[in-house]
Amino acid sequence: MLHQIWGKPSALRVAEAARTGLNSLAQIVVVGIKGADVIRSTGSEEGRVFAYQENPVIGLPGGTGDAVRTALRNNVQVKVEELNRQISRRSIIIERAIFDPYFNVGFSHAKNRSPTGSPFDLGSTTFEGVEVNPFERTGQDAGLRGTTLLGSTYEVKITETRGDNPEASLLSLNPQYGTGVEVYLPEPLLKNAWFDYNSANIRIARNNKLLSDEQYELTSIQMVYDVVTAFWELVFAHEDYLAKVNALQLAEDQLRIAPRRVQA
Repeated sequence: MLHQIWGKPSALRVAEAARTGLNSLAQIVVVGIKGADVIRSTGSEEGRVFAYQENPVIGLPGGTGDAVRTALRNNVQVKVEELNRQISRRSIIIERAIFDPYFNVGFSHAKNRSPTGSPFDLGSTTFEGVEVNPFERTGQDAGLRGTTLLGSTYEVKITETRGDNPEASLLSLNPQYGTGVEVYLPEPLLKNAWFDYNSANIRIARNNKLLSDEQYELTSIQMVYDVVTAFWELVFAHEDYLAKVNALQLAEDQLRIAPRRVQA
């Protein structure tokens, strides 16, 4: 009501139009949440009274805006569509998470006690029969693994091993250490391959999100339309009731006056 058209606030133009059209100096201007601004913009004149319209339940101005705000806050179908929007957004995150890399760590330990008679295993130059050749190996690895949108899987891994053979002293050093880097990148050529197949679920989730957004908007628009229509139908019904009450009073007055006119 405060935006200006032709240099005048809407509240002032409405007040002047009502005075000109009704040909009456008495005016009651109903104001709401920005009542003070409307009063300052309209100004005070003789016969002009301002009335503040307030919703006693929530302390906000009543009218179609209040009705729509209440409906949006309490309508079950709107809440359902809002939950569907949140679910569709979460579905996109879930589908994208399939292609997120993950970190893996491994540890292994092996201990062997194998019988042998080889001097190379026992570290001796003379054959003295079969003896036990103990051997221990410890290993640990860490790396990244994942899947790409092309369908290929990748893995990058670093391994470190330690071997201990305390009885072997002729040709081998003890303990023994080893470090290695492994890279795997297999790519399927036909089945489950290429971008269109692997990104299909992501694109489906995005389309579902667009559909849920559209459905939420359509539900809100329909709800607003229904609320505004019901509001003005209620106003019309109330005004129609008052008009019929006035018509009834007028008819009763005419009924009382008619016999007098006949007698006159």
